[in-house]
This record gives sequence, C-alpha cells and structure tokens, in this order.
Amino acid sequence: MKFYEFRQTNTGGRFVFDRARGITKHVVIEATSAEEANRRASEIGLNFDDADTCCGERWQLAEDFDGCGGYDVPTVEDGSTPAEELVPEVGYLELEGPHVYVHHANGVIAGYADPGPTA
Repeated sequence: MKFYEFRQTNTGGRFVFDRARGITKHVVIEATSAEEANRRASEIGLNFDDADTCCGERWQLAEDFDGCGGYDVPTVEDGSTPAEELVPEVGYLELEGPHVYVHHANGVIAGYADPGPTA
C-alpha cells in the first residue's frame, strides 16, 4: 500500500471543504495503485471534471510518480512534507478545519494541520 496526494486548486476563488467526507485542501488516499486511489477519490466526492476558466482543474488524478507508486507515508506538497507536519498557511484559514485529510485503507480518516478557531 502507498499514499497518493490530491491537492486542491483554489478554483473560482474557493476551496471545497467537507468535514463529513474528509475533503479539504490536501486529500491523501492509501491504496494499492494510483488507479485505485483515483477511484476512491471519486467515491468520496473529488470531482476531476470541476474546472474554472481562470484557474483550471480543481483536482488532478493521482499518478505513479516515476514508477514509485506513491509514498510510503502520508505526504503532501509533492512529497516534501509528512501530512502530520504540515503547518496551515495563513490565508487559507477559511477551510474551518484540517488542511489535510488522510483516508487510510482500513476506513479511518485522520485530519492534520487544523488551525483551530479563527475568531
């Protein structure tokens, strides 16, 4: 099993955030292949056809990065940061919750980089 990141583009000036489905700026899915990760991403509600004329597609399909097949640990920012170490970016606080959701193969969804209340 490997972890595949889906990073959301701020299409149309807003992020899609859904705590119940585990959708936020970064969605990481544990799967046996990029194909399985893409299928599971679609099932939770990532819409790969959601595009905007100024900003492009909201989500990109997962790929097997140079044949490595994803990452060994939940990772974001193109493999440079473990999900549990991500620091929420100022300016993206409108997410109202975790900036990363990791969907484990066993069904557990874990949230990371939660800025907490903004008021």
